[in-house]
Amino acid sequence: MADLSFRAQHVIKTEIDVIRAQLSRNVLNPYRRGQLYRPDAHPCGEHQESVGLRGDHVIIGTGTKPAESPLVPFNNRNIINSDEILRMPEIPKTLIVVARR
Repeated sequence: MADLSFRAQHVIKTEIDVIRAQLSRNVLNPYRRGQLYRPDAHPCGEHQESVGLRGDHVIIGTGTKPAESPLVPFNNRNIINSDEILRMPEIPKTLIVVARR
C-alpha cells in the first residue's frame, strides 16, 4: 500500500507541474501579462478563500472532492471514497469500484 500511495503522490505532483507549465506558457508569459494567485495561502474560513481579482478574464480553479450520496453509507472501513482508499493500511484482496456519471 505504501508503494501505491507513493505512486499516487508522484502522479499528483506530475499533474500539478504540467498545469503550472501550461499556465506559465499560455497565461503568465510577459506578452499576456497574466498573474497566478494562490488563495490557499490566505484562508478566511473552512471553505472560503478571499482574493481580490480584477481583469478582463479570470480563471478560478476550485479543486475537487469525492461525490457523496445519502444512498451510500460511507463508513471509512469497507465502504470508502477515492480519497480514503489512499489511506488504507493494505491493499484489499477484492475491491469493487462504483463510478457515477
